Amino acid sequence: MTKYFISDWRTQVGATYNFSSGRSFTNPNTTGFLNDKTKSFNDLSINFAYLISQQKILFCSVSNVLGFNNVLDYQYANSPNTNGVFNRRAITQPAKRFFFVGFFWTISENKQKNQLENL
Repeated sequence: MTKYFISDWRTQVGATYNFSSGRSFTNPNTTGFLNDKTKSFNDLSINFAYLISQQKILFCSVSNVLGFNNVLDYQYANSPNTNGVFNRRAITQPAKRFFFVGFFWTISENKQKNQLENL
């Protein structure tokens, strides 16, 4: 995770990269317990915060910018098909990317405080 504040633009930009090795699961088409693994999880997210005034911040964020097709798990059929194979479907993220736009307004007695350092 990294953040960088650009004073001249009153802007903070940031990026986060998350990686996780594959998760073990039991595949009923092979023998054994926890005998298979999902592929690795990858996520590159970026964010942008603009200081409109000392107490007002516009924040934008995009997750999974590169559009990785992350498989979280697999769901198998309860019974095998005619070939004796349990069909499966991948359980993936509900959406490849997630966009968030927010407006933060700090209401306080001290008009010099803001929440930029907490983003």
